[in-house]
Formats: sequence, C-alpha cells, structure tokens
Amino acid sequence: MERYFEVTLRRWSNGDVFGVEATIDHIQTTVGESVFFELFQPETKAFYLLREDIVTQAISLMKPADSGVYHTVNSSKEAILAANQNFIFDVSKIEDRVRRLLNQELAFEEMFRRRNIEPARISYERIIAAGPSHMAAFFEQELQLPAAQPSTITATHEKVGTSKGATFATRFRAERPKFVARLETQRAKQLRMLQDLALSPGALPSP
Repeated sequence: MERYFEVTLRRWSNGDVFGVEATIDHIQTTVGESVFFELFQPETKAFYLLREDIVTQAISLMKPADSGVYHTVNSSKEAILAANQNFIFDVSKIEDRVRRLLNQELAFEEMFRRRNIEPARISYERIIAAGPSHMAAFFEQELQLPAAQPSTITATHEKVGTSKGATFATRFRAERPKFVARLETQRAKQLRMLQDLALSPGALPSP
C-alpha cells in the first residue's frame, strides 16, 4: 500500500500539490488511521466536506445505490429516467441511511479531536452556491498557492437528482419530526463551524 501511495503521489501531483478524497470508511478499512496519517506531512491541509441537508443527502445516496445510476457522464437519459421512476419512498430505509451518515460524521469529528486536526469545513450547498471559479480561488487561498491566471471555469458535471428527492425529503421530515429535531440538535455545532467561503480581495476571481 505504501508503494501504491508513492506511485500515486508522483503520477497525480500537480506541481507541489496533491489531494486525496477519503471517507472515514476508506481510512479505516484500507490502511487504517495510523498508517494513513503517516503518509502525509503534519502540515497537510485538511478539508472536511459535508451536506448541510443530511436528509436530502441520504436520499441522494439511496437512489443510485438502488439503481446503479450515479452520474450523467456515464448514464443515458433513459437510464436516469427509469431510475427516477423506480425510486420508491421508504421511510425506514431513509432513516437508516441518515443514521449511517451521522455516525460517519461523528467518527470524523472524533478523529479530528484525537489527532488535533482543524480542517477547513465546507459544505456541498455552499460550494454549489459559490460556483467553480470562486471555489478555485478559495482553494488557492486556503492552500496559499499563487493565484492562477483569471479564467471562467465551467462545471460539466450534472446531478441525476430530480424533484422527487426533494418531495421524499419533505415527506420524511413530516413523518419523522422527532427524529429530525434530534438530528438537527446533534449536528448544530458542526454546522455552525462551516466556513462562509469568503475570499480576500486579492483572491477574488475574475467576473
């Protein structure tokens, strides 16, 4: 595994920058937490990405898991339509998925405390609202990289989600109000710690 990381670092580094995406399950079930962190320098910058709306996240993960349709880049319009039509509301399955996501968040928080890591906390919702050019400038700022040439970045990735997911989320909250209330209380602190993605004047992207 260490050899794999060495090759990966050489192959996928961009200049002096290398990034890796890992869930708590990835870390724990591959090399383990201790070995994972030995592979990186102590000053490595950590970004912690979460969804502010964990119910919608749970539903978004359930649909592709059931249908096998994850992204538009490798799925036909027919497959996406069929996946949406066959997606059935199941309150128990949604609650189970939400609990699993919450446990993963709690495990991450415990790992951060144990290893004295202060990650930059960002959310999917704020990234989407900010846009690609803003986020490129944000990461340059956070990583203390020289600003790239001003340019407009266009995202080509598309979601496979539809309004059906939003409808299911609303219905779930109506059917499990006490569960949702406890959930919001448990997550309130970490949501308050989310960064606003503000940029310093010198890091502002071009219009």
